Amino acid sequence: MKKNLLFSALLIFLMVMNGVLLFMLLNQNEKPPRPSRDFMTQELNFSVEQTTEFMRLERQHRSRMRALDDELIFLRRSFFTIDEDVAIKTSQKDSLSERMGVLFVAKNNEIYSHFQNIASICNPEQREQLEEIMQRAMRHGPGRGGPPGGHPKGPPPH
Repeated sequence: MKKNLLFSALLIFLMVMNGVLLFMLLNQNEKPPRPSRDFMTQELNFSVEQTTEFMRLERQHRSRMRALDDELIFLRRSFFTIDEDVAIKTSQKDSLSERMGVLFVAKNNEIYSHFQNIASICNPEQREQLEEIMQRAMRHGPGRGGPPGGHPKGPPPH
């Protein structure tokens, strides 16, 4: 009798925990959506001509970034799949690491160039707004959200 009661209580507890888990999974907040492509044109209040040029610049930028990303993905896969002797493996990994570093720099240069191109189609007021947008993006860039309410005071927990 005691065993049945214990098993029943355990079964009910597990069912409740499964329900809680399913609720948490289904109501999980997704990543915040990225700003739409129209964000810049709306934020900077571009004219029709500026919008057309901006869209052309965006297509070119995305194409160049996609090519860099594709090569970086290929290199990363190669980096983690080399299975030869240790000496060759080390030299190949060093070479692949160096090439990935070069691609990282190329991506940053492409981003800089892209924003320079956008600035070239802006009037002086729009350039100021673009500078503010870029500063906000750098402050709140990827992975910089931090904990809700900011970072706690004092040393990090151990």
